[in-house]
Amino acid sequence: SCPAGFQCKGGDHTKQACPGGTHAELEGSVSCDVCSPGKFSVDDAVSGIQLCTGCPPGEYQDASNSTSCHTVISGYEVNSGRTDQIPCPAGFYGEGGSNVCTICDVDAFSNASALAGCSACPNGWSTKNRQGHVSCPLRLWNLPAGQSLHPACPGAGWIVPSIHPSHGDPRF
Repeated sequence: SCPAGFQCKGGDHTKQACPGGTHAELEGSVSCDVCSPGKFSVDDAVSGIQLCTGCPPGEYQDASNSTSCHTVISGYEVNSGRTDQIPCPAGFYGEGGSNVCTICDVDAFSNASALAGCSACPNGWSTKNRQGHVSCPLRLWNLPAGQSLHPACPGAGWIVPSIHPSHGDPRF
């Protein structure tokens, strides 16, 4: 019988190793199966046979019959099947070779998809202790030392302008 990891073709059933990008997991295989997208073949160090294995974290493979995977580029993450890279949404960023996108920290933002990092809020603007913002919508009050806020002001030292700081705010 033909051992796992080999194909046995023809009348004499001479065993042949499966080529890169393929595998034969079962005994008695007459042909090798192609590794599917999201996987690649490697030589097993002990047996010397080809095995299909999933791409490692931070890598993907979009084609069949592969012997390696691609590293995810900055601004992207790997999809669940490791068959493609997808852009990080606004409010998140992706480091090259990362498996998942990372949410922007407090007082930082990313206003587009597929960014490799987040930008710090401009001086005097904030995300009010929230992560994952696409802008810095809140402006801090600049009060002289010892002065307190009027109780009617919303949210202890914060006001909520209706526009992004880069466009200016006519109330200030």
